[in-house]
Formats: sequence, structure tokens, C-alpha cells
Amino acid sequence: MALFCLSLLVFTLPNPGFQAVLFFLTLAAAAYAGIGGAFWLKKLRFVLFFGLTVFLAQLLFNQTGPALAVLVPGRLPITARGLVRGLSMALRLLSITGASYVFTATTDPGDLAYALMQAGLPYRYGFMLVTALRFVPLLREEAATVYAAQLAKGIPLDRPTPANLPQLARYMFWPLTVAALEKVDTLAISMEGRAFGLYCRRTYLRQCPFTWADAVLIALSLIGTAGLLALSYLLPGLTAYSSYLKFTF
Repeated sequence: MALFCLSLLVFTLPNPGFQAVLFFLTLAAAAYAGIGGAFWLKKLRFVLFFGLTVFLAQLLFNQTGPALAVLVPGRLPITARGLVRGLSMALRLLSITGASYVFTATTDPGDLAYALMQAGLPYRYGFMLVTALRFVPLLREEAATVYAAQLAKGIPLDRPTPANLPQLARYMFWPLTVAALEKVDTLAISMEGRAFGLYCRRTYLRQCPFTWADAVLIALSLIGTAGLLALSYLLPGLTAYSSYLKFTF
């Protein structure tokens, strides 16, 4: 719920001031979860680079609004709107990606699926979520096995070029697809042998109870989101691009 509310606010409040506040909330959540600042450099290096690229693209090529500076006389003015849009889009990307990574790094997929099923989600859909998440490492291991086997046969998968892309697809993705379908067929037979779907409800070996901390976090997320949306409605200058580099009260 907190991730959903933050994503809603990120796309609803375009003002870079609010985007910066939401980004710092994401950093605070990561620090509270025990995820240090190094994870931005290790896990999200591409996102940081892409965010910087988006910011520079808006800064250099968005030439609407009053000019703040001119890099090349008469050609590349840096405008206030370009600066604001660049900051807003870069911070939006970092907030969404960072919050999603914090969520996946601190939440066990099995616990998430079991909690949703115990809260009322049909266990067929919950089992689909758990199965999809469990197949990811299996497919990764299968891909490594296929890659090593093809290299042992003398197929140059370690030297990809545009000319041998069809060969890479043939010798890598085709065996991987066949192996994945075999695993799915084996799983389907096993589920049928255990009478999966016979009963409307199922039992759980591990319980994921709904605690007061969950209720408090959900309530704070909803109240905070509703308050900020109401504030943006009452004071449109806080969220409009027309405010440029400062808030308008």
C-alpha cells in the first residue's frame, strides 16, 4: 500500500519540490530497512545513468519558458521549464525504481502471496504468483547450463555480433524454451496428482497474520496521500509547472 501511494503521488504531483521530498522518503525507507547508499551504485547504476540522461535531455532541448543561461549563444538556452521538467522526470524515475527495489528486497515473495491469499485472494492466483517467482532462479540456472553446454560444443556464444544473432537465438533461446515447457508440464502433472483446485479454500503451513503495524502503515499511507492530494487541489501553485523554481503559496 505504501508503494502504491508513493507511485500515485509521484505521477500526480509533478512539482520537483514534492518529487524531491518523495525521493528522500524513499531513501529514508531504504536506510530504515538496512539498505545502505551503496545499493544505488551497485543495483541501480543503469537507472541513475538513465535518470541523468533524461535530466540533461530536458535541460538542453526543452527551450520553453524564461531562459536562465545560454550555453551556446543563440542556440542552447537553459530554460526554467526545461530545468523543472528535467528534475521532475529524473526524480520520478529514481523514486519509483528505488521504492520498488526496496519493496522487493525486503519482502519475501512467498510471504506476500500467502498474506494476500489469507486476506481473500483466490489461492489459484496466489499460487500463480509464487510459481512465477520461483521459476525465475530455475530459469537462470537452466540458462547458465545451456550456455556452458553450447560453449563446450564450440558454438561462439561468448562473442556476440549482429551477424550471429540468429545463431544465438537458435542455440540459446530454443533449448531454454523447451526446458521451461518441460518444467511447466511436470509441475502441471504434479498439481493434478495432488488434486489442486479441488476445494474452495486451502490450509496454510505458515501463517502471515495482519498486525497493528500493518494497519498503522496502511492508514498513514492513505491519510498522507489524501492530504497531499487535497493540498494540491487547494493550492495548485504547489504542483504546477508554472511555479518553476519556487513554491507559490
